[in-house]
Amino acid sequence: MHQTISPYVLPLLESSFQLVALNLVCNEHNITEDELLGKGNYQNERAQKHVVDARVQYAYLLRKYTALGNPAIGSKFGKNAFYASFLLQSIKPKSETYKFARSLKDVDKRAKSYAEIQSKIPVKEKDTNTYVKDNIPCAMRVIRVICNYFDVTVDELRGRSRKEEFAWPRHICFYLLCSHNAVKQARAGRFFGGRDHATANHSIKTVRNEYETNKAFKQTLIAIKSKIGYKHPEQLA
Repeated sequence: MHQTISPYVLPLLESSFQLVALNLVCNEHNITEDELLGKGNYQNERAQKHVVDARVQYAYLLRKYTALGNPAIGSKFGKNAFYASFLLQSIKPKSETYKFARSLKDVDKRAKSYAEIQSKIPVKEKDTNTYVKDNIPCAMRVIRVICNYFDVTVDELRGRSRKEEFAWPRHICFYLLCSHNAVKQARAGRFFGGRDHATANHSIKTVRNEYETNKAFKQTLIAIKSKIGYKHPEQLA
């Protein structure tokens, strides 16, 4: 079951992937983080079936896409390695039910998309924010800088809102990831809330058109690319 991950991607996976996986599972099952992890008022309560299903899926994602072993996974729930083993062994029997199997497939697909984008990080430096190969910053640095520049969260960037304060940062992310970082449009679309390649293509065209017709936007994009660390921020890809 355990998938081999490049050692260069592990530092980011260990920190950010866990949060992404947690949010995916909580949203899928409409539960809170405390319910999923058995914290607070839910610490001593007997978990309902849908909560157990969520825990099984969270354990599955951590085991598949990170280097965490059973002791570390069990500790996420305030338990030990035996509890993690119990959750992971529950996958096969639970997958015999259509609802659970479909739900697991959906969260796995989204998690895989996120992990694949992170795996664009090929060279390790001291600061995990500055993975670079051939002067191309890593995908997660692109997303992080854009979030900081526009003061939005990753969840807002990946969300469904079409408000301008979220849509434009999202457009720019699509453009940079697909045009500069060679991330496939379909893959980028899946990462950004399950969108398709047509959405990514629309964003790329929107950014290029605005760059060529709006001087203020052109300067903004150049400034963002400079902060990210592209070698020639003034060039339009």
